[in-house]
Amino acid sequence: MSSHLKKLSLCSMTGYGSANVEKDNLKVQCEMRSYNFRGLDVKIHLPKEWSFLEPLLLAECKKIIYRGKVEISLALHAQDKSLAGFRFRPEIAKEIIESLRNFGIEYQDILKPEVKLGDLLGVPEFFTRQMADHSLELVQDLGVLATKKALLALVQSRLLEGTMTRNVMLKSLENARICVSKIAHLSKEWPERRMQVLKERIQYLLGGSHLDEIKIIQEVALMAEKFAIDEEIERVNCHFDSFEKSCLKECVAVGKKLEFLGQEMLREANTIGSKCNDKDIACLMVELKSEIEKIREQVQNIE
Repeated sequence: MSSHLKKLSLCSMTGYGSANVEKDNLKVQCEMRSYNFRGLDVKIHLPKEWSFLEPLLLAECKKIIYRGKVEISLALHAQDKSLAGFRFRPEIAKEIIESLRNFGIEYQDILKPEVKLGDLLGVPEFFTRQMADHSLELVQDLGVLATKKALLALVQSRLLEGTMTRNVMLKSLENARICVSKIAHLSKEWPERRMQVLKERIQYLLGGSHLDEIKIIQEVALMAEKFAIDEEIERVNCHFDSFEKSCLKECVAVGKKLEFLGQEMLREANTIGSKCNDKDIACLMVELKSEIEKIREQVQNIE
């Protein structure tokens, strides 16, 4: 029904859907709400006499919902009393009255064994709502149909929010790419800048004496090798590419994969930040981590 729609965009885990169907004086209303959740948790609220519908509704939900906490409420209204009505259960009333009388006899010194109709109304099983046998099939058909329509509305709602979330994440991803590109450029210039700083400091300490530039170059080369971030830059860009591809092409139940990629992006960013002892790169690292955290926050809402 909506599997084709779900392939077109990321799907959020939050949404709302409702539907009404009516036939032969029987009206069925279905409402659905979904929220963020690690797995799939479906709660179905039905009148007790229609509990036989629960497995059918659960099966329909699991066909197209993969993650999230989903609450389904189904209400049935019959205008024809032959389809649904309340039935008095006298055997329950007799049993209650007899039990109360016996109890009253045993404790007659402190209790008066008086039973009123109002007392019986508070007993859950005193009245039952019963469907006529010939209408059970109708209830089932309408209940399943209303659920399917509400599911479609729910999925469309989740897709709409998923599309907006995807656009926000891709914008942050673009900003993160720009930061990484600038960091990569600055890291190439870092050895030369570092060597100049060392020269100035040693010159100051030696008070104008001769500098051994070969030793300075060797020291800078060792530091450059120790603090090289080429591999981290390559890996984080690879994670960016995988994330973007998953957002645009792998749109069914991809949330957990995106969560993992977000963790890996942050891990590589932390490694880059720990290696680079440069104020300009440090400023860019703050911006980079901020964009990655924005992505990770939005990913929490993706199915």
